[in-house]
Amino acid sequence: MLEKNEKKKRKKRTTRRSRRRRRRRKSRSRWRDKSRSRFRPIRRRRRRRRRRRRRRRRRRRRRRRRRRRRRRRRRRRRRRRRRRRRRRRRRRRRRRRKSRSRWRDRSRSLFRLI
Repeated sequence: MLEKNEKKKRKKRTTRRSRRRRRRRKSRSRWRDKSRSRFRPIRRRRRRRRRRRRRRRRRRRRRRRRRRRRRRRRRRRRRRRRRRRRRRRRRRRRRRRKSRSRWRDRSRSLFRLI
């Protein structure tokens, strides 16, 4: 019998664990269902493990057929086209700042009117 506050001793593992580490699943926070005022857990999809099947490759023997080719000689005339490259000059447009003196004058005139 175990006494109070005494834990059972664990047996040590002698077998080697596989080197593959298990990934911890991230806990998904529960979202609130707005239609009903209560928490609904997110449905978790179960992942199916796919087994890989090894396919055996069959070797096919190819038969080679000999074909006789007739050679026709064709003379091709090559036309040379000269391309002229046009250089486009980009003109930079300078933006003129509107002079503020106009605005000042206008404001003055307004004051005068008042």
